Amino acid sequence: IWAQGWGDPQKAKQAENIATKVVVMVHAFGLIHVAALLGAAAVQRVSSANCPTVNAVKMDEVILSQIEFPATLSLNWSASMTLNETVDKPYISQFMVTVGGDVKDKKAHSMMTALMLANDNIFSKVAESGYSEAKVNIRILDSVKEVPLTFTVSDLTGNCPSSTARFEQYVYAQHIPLAPLCTVLFLAPLTREVYFALGFGGIIGTWILERDLWLAFLRYFDTALTSTIQGGFSKILLFMWLLGGVGGAAIRSGGVKGMGEKAAGLIRDSFLGQLVVYMMGFVIF
Repeated sequence: IWAQGWGDPQKAKQAENIATKVVVMVHAFGLIHVAALLGAAAVQRVSSANCPTVNAVKMDEVILSQIEFPATLSLNWSASMTLNETVDKPYISQFMVTVGGDVKDKKAHSMMTALMLANDNIFSKVAESGYSEAKVNIRILDSVKEVPLTFTVSDLTGNCPSSTARFEQYVYAQHIPLAPLCTVLFLAPLTREVYFALGFGGIIGTWILERDLWLAFLRYFDTALTSTIQGGFSKILLFMWLLGGVGGAAIRSGGVKGMGEKAAGLIRDSFLGQLVVYMMGFVIF
């Protein structure tokens, strides 16, 4: 247009050729850019074919039936994860964790939910574990035997093969932890020996854990009792021993007998009998 405005047809033809070449070059650069984007996407897709493998499964040492317990899956990925929410979050969401065996809920769990449960919101900070652990809450139905379970990680898109790990552990009955407590509450008033009742309850608890009476007897005295005394229960045991010693001294010195005689002089009927005994608890302790 500029050339035609000057009235030079030859220059107008040259300008038209130059404009055509510029348009072709712009289209060429556009096609190259699109090809580069598609290539990068293809490379990213190939590099994101990161498949998880379940190496092992860990659970608590004591598992009760009908109670929800977490199962921790140790994962190994075929490539390093970038810890990028935009890229990794949609990719990880295509994996599902399925629990097989005698469990209450057999629905598939999302890998994203399992990773966040194990790593406390993995995208809020850079996780050093690199998605190496996932956690699933399960509720086992059977009890009083070794219960086998299978944990399978599968890919909904079919790009990665399924990975399965087997786990087997003894499952206790739901209310079995009440057995040592009931033993102590039964023996303490029956024998009037609190220490004997507590010790026997401890042996019952160790028997439940070891599932062998003789081994439980040995473990109670060489491991359980010493670790309990060294732990947080040492102050409680010390208080009970001191209280027992003060009570024994009061009995042998005649103080308890004298206090009993004073209290008996205040009792006139059944109501005063209950009231005096009730108030003596405050006076003594």
